Amino acid sequence: IVSQGIRSAMAAPLFDNENVIGILYADTTDPASWYNRDELRTFTALANLIGVKISQARLDEAEKERERLEGEVRAAKDILAHILPTKLSSATGYEMGWFSEPCFEVGGDLYDVRSLKDGRMLFLAGDVAGKGMGAALLVSNIMAIVPVLIEDTQNLTELVTRLNRRIFLCTDAIRYATLFIGILDPTTGTVEYVNAGHNPPYLLTPGCGIEEVSATGTPVGMLEAAPFSSGQLTLDPGGMLFIFSDGIPEAQNADGDFYEEDRLRGVLCRERDRTPGEIVSIVRDDLNGFVGGASPTDDITMLLFKRTPAAG
Repeated sequence: IVSQGIRSAMAAPLFDNENVIGILYADTTDPASWYNRDELRTFTALANLIGVKISQARLDEAEKERERLEGEVRAAKDILAHILPTKLSSATGYEMGWFSEPCFEVGGDLYDVRSLKDGRMLFLAGDVAGKGMGAALLVSNIMAIVPVLIEDTQNLTELVTRLNRRIFLCTDAIRYATLFIGILDPTTGTVEYVNAGHNPPYLLTPGCGIEEVSATGTPVGMLEAAPFSSGQLTLDPGGMLFIFSDGIPEAQNADGDFYEEDRLRGVLCRERDRTPGEIVSIVRDDLNGFVGGASPTDDITMLLFKRTPAAG
């Protein structure tokens, strides 16, 4: 103060009516001038006005950024809506039901069913690690690669091995996806499949038995040289194959309790005589009733195949 010759000074907080975000300071070196209380009151009011304006400017910038991000999310949601099918292929003698709902605006679950040239049915369901935009980008990648690979080879082990390498090379270490992919022969009911680390689907036999279809490999994109093998199962008349993501058994209610697979198996066994569409709706309603008002914690996907019971 002495070295700069300051004769009078005043300071007031930059107060935006909620927080102090800075300080407004003024001084003079004129020996004939000094600040009085009226000037300090005016100075304080000015500091308050400046504080409010600064906060409003920051809020405007934040709002613009929020609108920009929302626009990107809407665009991603629209793109994903065109990538994930709204209608699935079907085969004579089989009924199908499915449901998929993301946890956020866009999700990391994927599914598809399509007819092959020889009359067999290719189907898949998967779950990308994580949620939101990052997971949705990997979903779009997988959904674009699989149709190309199936044109080159219908050997599922080779297909998943090639898919795994491509995903590994184009993602970081924490991005991978569980995947169940199968080819159904409608004539025999035989399903050749590869379960790449996905939740074991349920094979429901006509006598109310439930078998788990265990994993035959690790999630795709986790290891560059991961080994995969295929398995085989048979859908007998009246039998069902239920594929689901972990968002169902791991759904939580407000008390932190999990829905769990025992409850899911109970619903499937109890409602097994209904159509696949009805069964999927009942599972969804039972899940919503269990969760109640709790916020969703993960994406949810169900895919159910049922072979029509033999006549007589």
